[in-house]
Amino acid sequence: MRWIINAVLITNIALLGGCSKGTDANVQPRITVSEPRPVAAGEDIFNVAVLSALSPGMIVTVRISAGGIELQKPYMMLVPKTPRTAGAPGGRITVTAFGNGSRVSQATATDPVVMFLENKGQTRNGDRTVSLAVPAPALIDTLEVAVTSKGESKKFNVSPIMKEYCAKAPESPSCHPVAGRKPSP
Repeated sequence: MRWIINAVLITNIALLGGCSKGTDANVQPRITVSEPRPVAAGEDIFNVAVLSALSPGMIVTVRISAGGIELQKPYMMLVPKTPRTAGAPGGRITVTAFGNGSRVSQATATDPVVMFLENKGQTRNGDRTVSLAVPAPALIDTLEVAVTSKGESKKFNVSPIMKEYCAKAPESPSCHPVAGRKPSP
């Protein structure tokens, strides 16, 4: 009986050895790359979805300091059609875009005038910078920046920026005056 147990044990060891040798083959992964092909903007569903939520507008960076309100290098680009509104209570920074005296659009942000520093509590932030995206569905010439924490507002002429933009994109809705009003000379 002992020889039967030894025979079974040797057979099992041989089988295990054979199985392990048979599965050691190196398998190389195959990577295939398809040729790139151009896709029309209207056929790219992701592109269509993103662009449908955007319109031409102005990125406005405002610096608030003890010296007052300063507009830092505004520029045109695609921005969300729905302007940002501040939801939290507290001070606000509001940028209103005007075209020929008519309000075209407005964006509002929470004023970071109060900061909470770890282990130091609440402190007043005198100098701060905030950026907002202001839609420009029509030609704008003036931005008014209002800071509620300072009780101050200031107007800025953005006509040169709009002239430069409209020279490159005259078909843009941002280059046409507010409906019913003629552009000022």
